Amino acid sequence: MQPLYYDIPAYKISVIATPKCANSSILDLLRPLLPSELPHKSNPHHMWGPMKISKERIAEVKLDRFVLAIGRNPWARTVSHYEDKVNKTLHERLRQYGFYQGMKFEEYLKVLSDKFNKINDLHVASQKEMFHSGEMLLPDLILRQERLKQDVDLLRSMVLSRYQIELPSLAHINKKTKRHYSEYYSRENRLVVRKLYSKDIDFLGYNFENKEKVGK
Repeated sequence: MQPLYYDIPAYKISVIATPKCANSSILDLLRPLLPSELPHKSNPHHMWGPMKISKERIAEVKLDRFVLAIGRNPWARTVSHYEDKVNKTLHERLRQYGFYQGMKFEEYLKVLSDKFNKINDLHVASQKEMFHSGEMLLPDLILRQERLKQDVDLLRSMVLSRYQIELPSLAHINKKTKRHYSEYYSRENRLVVRKLYSKDIDFLGYNFENKEKVGK
C-alpha cells in the first residue's frame, strides 16, 4: 500500500500526499527539503519512503509541525482513478473487487458504489478521513489540484521566507487525463459520486463544475 503520510523533522513539515491529487508533483517539488544523505531516486514516492509516518504520529506532533495536504474535486479524482488504475492498466489489487481493465466508466462506478466500503485502497478513500485523526483536522494548508500553480507559488514563498530554500518550479510528473472529467458523467453518474463522496464535497467545498463554493 502506498504511504500517505510523510514527515521532515529537520524542517518540522509533515505532508499528506493524497493519491490522485497531483501528489507526485508535490513530493517532487519538496525534494530539496529531504535529508541530503538519501539516495536519489527518479520516482518521488521511492525517494520519500524513509520519511513515511503514521497518521497517529502526525496527530501527536501536530503542534510542532506545519502540515501540508493536497485535495481535489471528487468527480475529477474519480475519473483519474478510473483512467489510471482501471481503464488503461488494471492494478492487480483491484481485481478482487470486480474491476477489470477496459471496463466502461458506468460499470466502474457501479462496482465502486457496490464495494465502496470494502475497498482497501487509498486511491478511492475519503479525503476528509485522510485529513482527520478523530475530530482533529491535521493539515494547516490544503493545496488544491485545480489551482495548483497558484497554491504552489504560495508554498514556495512560505518555504523561501521560513527556511531560505528556493523550491523548483512545479513539474507535472504524471500525465493528465486528455478528456475533461465532466465528459464522463451522465446526471445519474454525477449523483453516484455525490453520494459516495458527500463528506469530501461538503468539507472541501466543491461542486460538479470544479469550482469551490463561495464562502468555503
